[in-house]
Amino acid sequence: MRIPITCVPCTQMTPRPAYCTYDMPVGNSCTYELTCDLGHETTTIIQNSQFEVIFESGISSLKDDYFREAVFNFAVALERFYEYGILYVLREQMQDPVTYRWGETGLDNYQALWATMSKQSERQVGAFYALYLKEFNEAAPVFNKSWLIKNTGLVLTLNGKSVETSEFRNKVVHQGYIPTKAEAILYGECVNKYIHHILNKFMAINGHISLTTAMDIERHLGAMQYKGSRQRWFTGISTFIASVQESYLCRPASLYELFTKH
Repeated sequence: MRIPITCVPCTQMTPRPAYCTYDMPVGNSCTYELTCDLGHETTTIIQNSQFEVIFESGISSLKDDYFREAVFNFAVALERFYEYGILYVLREQMQDPVTYRWGETGLDNYQALWATMSKQSERQVGAFYALYLKEFNEAAPVFNKSWLIKNTGLVLTLNGKSVETSEFRNKVVHQGYIPTKAEAILYGECVNKYIHHILNKFMAINGHISLTTAMDIERHLGAMQYKGSRQRWFTGISTFIASVQESYLCRPASLYELFTKH
């Protein structure tokens, strides 16, 4: 997958250059350095949450017939969504009580917390479940076969046999199983439905601004890692999962519909 990055200084020129937007490969950070054909040196910060971008990478893999890579991307997108959920619950603790901007103490405390679980996905999921219980006074939905059947009617299968979500993921990611296109789409749709369900819970209880706030914190933490001195610009990209857009939240988009159109 590649991300379109526009050179803003080029767009402000008269006459405007023929090429202002460049496709760059997805990186590990929300910051992208660009030197355009005219020599403008800029840094663009992508405003999307990381789980949105990674899920989009899964869709790109599907379109290119890389079905194992697609499942891997969808699984990682879910893991990054748990991180987003942790930020969502902790969003108020990250703010300075006077200015309501991101306080350095809150950010430092979060980074210290994340360092203890950044390499252990089980701890991340556990932290999400615990914080979800604190926030909503109810157990968090678990991404498993039981929840999917009850809430979506979807059933993951391997060789025609119903399997747990963890079994399907491990078979693909750790055991080298290459899924069919139908199996990869189904897994992606399961992840999509789960994320959509949780996002709507977030919005229903605390409003649309709470989703945006969590995304802002995530972007701020990512931008803090950038040590360059180039001029910075902000932009968003179009993604299948658009967590702060009502068009996605009000109507659950379907991977099946997406691939039927192609």
